[in-house]
Amino acid sequence: MIALSNSNTGNGSMNCRGLSITGFGGEYEEYRRYSEDENRAFEKAETFSHKQALLQQLDSLCKECSEEGWDGDDAFAISEDVYDESRKFIRHLPDISFIPMPDIIAEYSGEITFEWSKGKRHVLLVTMCGKNEISYVALFGTNEVQGTVFFGDTFPPVIIENLRRLFLL
Repeated sequence: MIALSNSNTGNGSMNCRGLSITGFGGEYEEYRRYSEDENRAFEKAETFSHKQALLQQLDSLCKECSEEGWDGDDAFAISEDVYDESRKFIRHLPDISFIPMPDIIAEYSGEITFEWSKGKRHVLLVTMCGKNEISYVALFGTNEVQGTVFFGDTFPPVIIENLRRLFLL
């Protein structure tokens, strides 16, 4: 049972919309649905802003690394294909609360890597090559997992599983 006291009026349990939220009646169900909808909307807006920030970081990184030798040596430029694939990856990041936003790294090879880290020996690296493939390597303590998967129109489940292993286990 949920009970919020309204000490000012002494007339029972009320929420900010004036609905009684004591018990399991229709008003309680209406309040619960309203509350859940508000929470989902907030989480979606927060995720959207994080994704927007990542897209801006990607744009900035790609501008800095758009020409050969961007590293002062002989690094390859980030191609348009790698950039487009990286944008698609960010847009497809699942809206799951346990997944923090990754760091974005420009690689010498002209690829872009997304890095999630939870300490020195708990890391997931996901690399975009611009060919609808994602290469990944994960370190979970002393265990290493790596592979390459196709990246089409959906976020690869193996990446979600590795994120889950990194942050939930």
